[in-house]
Amino acid sequence: MNQTQNGLTAFLRRHPETWIAVGYFAFYLLSFFALERITEPRFIVHCPLDDLIPFCEWGIIPYCSWYLLLVGGPVFFLLKDKGDYLRLCFIMFVGMTICLALYVVLPTGLDLRQPIPRDNLLCKAVELLRTREGCLVRLSIGNRQFVTLSGKAELAQPLQTEWLIATPKKPETVRYQKLLALRSYSWMPPETQYTASLSLRRTGGERLE
Repeated sequence: MNQTQNGLTAFLRRHPETWIAVGYFAFYLLSFFALERITEPRFIVHCPLDDLIPFCEWGIIPYCSWYLLLVGGPVFFLLKDKGDYLRLCFIMFVGMTICLALYVVLPTGLDLRQPIPRDNLLCKAVELLRTREGCLVRLSIGNRQFVTLSGKAELAQPLQTEWLIATPKKPETVRYQKLLALRSYSWMPPETQYTASLSLRRTGGERLE
């Protein structure tokens, strides 16, 4: 452990410009996830050709290779040539910052996701990536089933439940019979009926308000 730390410290001393990439990626990730939490897409980018794109789980391989390229490119040029490394950082980081700024002004989104039709390793990896932005919680209280959703979560098959505890996110992956909500949310149709309060009795009954 000490040898690893000493080696890393020596590397950073020989290449202090490493902190440029480390510092920017820390800033970018914090900004990216903060924008995901506080900003909702207002402009959906879509055209009829998008509807003709079939689901292909093999696409996750080139998709994930982008993450390797994003890190591997700066590391390669850092070790090869300091000037090329700095030029690459300038091009990448200016472009990424412009994208963040544009998203603040024009929050856009994509509606390309399709149901996952198969059950294999790559499809499970796709499902894992789709749920990285949120969490779906399933509760059993007495003989009743409750589901609530935080952020975005997509499953291979829609989840069936008796009660949905509503949140601001549209529950596209949940099929529910009854709705428990403190107020109306934007994804609810105007005629939606929901329960604001639910009391469960020990005898098995319930009281709705």
